[in-house]
Amino acid sequence: MAKTAIQLLNEIGRHLRLSTGSTFTSLTQDLRIGFITMMMNEAKRVVEDRWKWDALKYMVTFDSVIGTGTYVPATGGTPNERSYVTRTPIGLLNLWDVTSAQQGRLRELTRDDVEHMRIVANGTQAINNAAAVYNNGTGITVMFPNLCSSVRNYKAQIYIPQEELTTEATTVLAPWQPISLYAAARCMQERGEEFGGDPNLWFEMYTDSITTLLGTTQIRHEDMVMTRE
Repeated sequence: MAKTAIQLLNEIGRHLRLSTGSTFTSLTQDLRIGFITMMMNEAKRVVEDRWKWDALKYMVTFDSVIGTGTYVPATGGTPNERSYVTRTPIGLLNLWDVTSAQQGRLRELTRDDVEHMRIVANGTQAINNAAAVYNNGTGITVMFPNLCSSVRNYKAQIYIPQEELTTEATTVLAPWQPISLYAAARCMQERGEEFGGDPNLWFEMYTDSITTLLGTTQIRHEDMVMTRE
């Protein structure tokens, strides 16, 4: 079962023997809790970066505009500085033209190639079958080699890590168990005398937890790929 930010904070507090499971009521109620919250958010980022968790995948859509070749899609999800377009197990970009009767996956180009084509040719195209995709520092940019001369519909599967947890009622989307273990380990590592315990033991428990999750998740994904084929 998923946990809210305050529930996860209390779970970490239980590891540190500071909470009964409901002792903490705010993410910032004092300096010590603020520090634990910081470690919780650090742990969340670590876990989010270990795998493309299904809860953090979004189907983002956008439509082309005549005379425009660069887009920042945000309908269906709000990409951030850590987002990226996912790929298939063989590396194909999960970006599709989903216009009725003319659907297909787009081929990936490098940003340098697209910018070169724009400079040299500066042409227009009714149907672009390739694109460069990159993180622009705040979200995702899709750049076509040619300016669009017709309205097309596009869809991209984008991995969007959750923003930093700052509100108690926010549901944590990534698996909470390894987050709690990693956060406890970091607390003990940074402030050992205050929190006590051996951080190495907690890092080991985190490794066991995330390895188990990755094993079951990867097997499930492999089974799905085999089924589709």
